[in-house]
Amino acid sequence: MNRPLESARDSVLRRRTLLAGMGALALSACSTKTAQPAAPPVEVPEIRLGVLKVTDTAPLFVAQREGIFEKHGLRPKFVTMELTGDQRIDLEHGQADVTFDSWVTIFLNVADGADWVVLGEAYQTGPRSTGLLVSRSSRLRSVKDLAGKRVGVNNLRGLGVLLTNSVLATNGMKPSDVQYVEMPFDNLAGAINNGDITAGWMVEPYLTRAQLDVGCVMLADTAVGATSDFPQSGYACARSFARK
Repeated sequence: MNRPLESARDSVLRRRTLLAGMGALALSACSTKTAQPAAPPVEVPEIRLGVLKVTDTAPLFVAQREGIFEKHGLRPKFVTMELTGDQRIDLEHGQADVTFDSWVTIFLNVADGADWVVLGEAYQTGPRSTGLLVSRSSRLRSVKDLAGKRVGVNNLRGLGVLLTNSVLATNGMKPSDVQYVEMPFDNLAGAINNGDITAGWMVEPYLTRAQLDVGCVMLADTAVGATSDFPQSGYACARSFARK
């Protein structure tokens, strides 16, 4: 009964072996060619790069520490951007040439008229990488218990609301079943602990910090189901900058 499966598997292995051999042959052929001319100088070595204090941008700081940017003639200046509220960034005349943010915020800027170019992805959600946290003493046991409760988010039009709404829908609830409250990530854990909000939506490193420092616990993972492996954030610049 397993022969068709084994046959398909063998076929895949044969294709992989063939591709590997072709790759080795191509590399061998390339090694006999003359050296390629040096790459042209970098057009903007001292680029101003807007970053946020979230795990998504960690690779940038690793690259800077390991000298990867310097190796390629780049000397980026990291500019810390605001992490709370509805971000409306002027990439033509503002403090950054390229900015990082959630895709939700980037596309909202574009929808509101910003002439931007998307450059690349930064981060993709994984299990327990974003979630709704509550107090350890909370009596809430499920998402449905959030009905009528105050939920803290860093942006009323941002990624947190989108992901939380998805979890609400999965549990047969509407966005209007909860009351969203906007506040900085740094304040969410304290607000949960003080009872100012019932739950708070967080990303890393705030998610782990709230659990370790304040004793919050996760009520719901917002990176599962419909939002599993969700494209979370990326980089963009003004079209005029890209053209130059």
